[in-house]
Amino acid sequence: MYSEIISVRTGEVLRIPERLSCGRQPGEHPSENNMNKKPSVTLPSQAVTLDQVRTTLKKQILDLQRPEIDLVLLYLRKLAESMKSPPLDTDWESFGSLIGKARESISPLNLVSVVDRPTEVPMLTGNATEKDDNWMLILLAALYRLSPVLNEGYRKSLFRTLGTKLREAGLANTRLLEPFYGATLGVWNDSEFVKMVAILDMYFVRFPDHQLSGARIGTGESRYKECTALKSLLDFSEQIGKSIAEIGEWLWISVLHDEFKVITKPGQELDNPFSYTPYLKDLRLVGRSAYSAANNPNMHLFIHAIGSALGVQRSKNAMMNKNSEACPDTVQNAIVFAYVLILAKEKPGDGDMSSQDWLRVWKEGGSK
Repeated sequence: MYSEIISVRTGEVLRIPERLSCGRQPGEHPSENNMNKKPSVTLPSQAVTLDQVRTTLKKQILDLQRPEIDLVLLYLRKLAESMKSPPLDTDWESFGSLIGKARESISPLNLVSVVDRPTEVPMLTGNATEKDDNWMLILLAALYRLSPVLNEGYRKSLFRTLGTKLREAGLANTRLLEPFYGATLGVWNDSEFVKMVAILDMYFVRFPDHQLSGARIGTGESRYKECTALKSLLDFSEQIGKSIAEIGEWLWISVLHDEFKVITKPGQELDNPFSYTPYLKDLRLVGRSAYSAANNPNMHLFIHAIGSALGVQRSKNAMMNKNSEACPDTVQNAIVFAYVLILAKEKPGDGDMSSQDWLRVWKEGGSK
């Protein structure tokens, strides 16, 4: 649809589209890609023991040396190979790939297809024990978590939080975290490293009592990365005590409805807490996530506008996406839903009108 306007300066008649595209590229769902096999990770292969690799990496960390990424990956590989889970109570499958059979003990590497890359990392001598794995894995996970943080104040806060966790895990000199982070900038963006972070987190989600699961203070950032709209919807559903389907009944404008359909597209294992889906970014399952706030700006705005009205601090801190195409209508829709939620809480019984009843009132511009 076009409208005609007359230029005040030239008198020229201009035909202007009533709606301009924001140029967003459509996001991808995991099922749209080659999900008939496990994700792959390419890891260094070398005839050394975990003890040798652990000793070498520990020495480099304590000496504040910048480790080669091959050493880090070799350590994570050897450590993952040594990890064994309790027997699975059921088969663990995701998108048709069998990760582990019932009554089988597995390691994190069961989650992926490993491609070997021969390497020759020099080994050092020194003292290191299995107990050092507790703080060394947390340290590597902490550096993953810190790497994308740009706000200096938040980074300082993370240094304190992570330092406490490292001290509890057995690292005596936690002051090395900040200088070691500075000495290793760029190391933690390696694609195979972030894949290892993702599979470790996926493993710890399935086995939360594992002795090394404290590393989730860092690896947890991998879960739902670039899935902000999906994660916000899941959290919002829990906060207000309504199902995803019930929330869908309160979306009255087309862009919200369209984005809701994108987020809730069937066949993506959203009901499987042990699926590959939450790790679609770091496991490189898609090029552009269908679940990001950038891909669903109106749902992002809708959820956090309501959350702000309900006093949720996370919603108050959420950044508004510039791609929201129907901002006034989205906000109006959010205001009505927020009002109903507050009314139901403060005056039980008064919030019992259906979404369709409230939609009729909204369209008529009247009141109950």
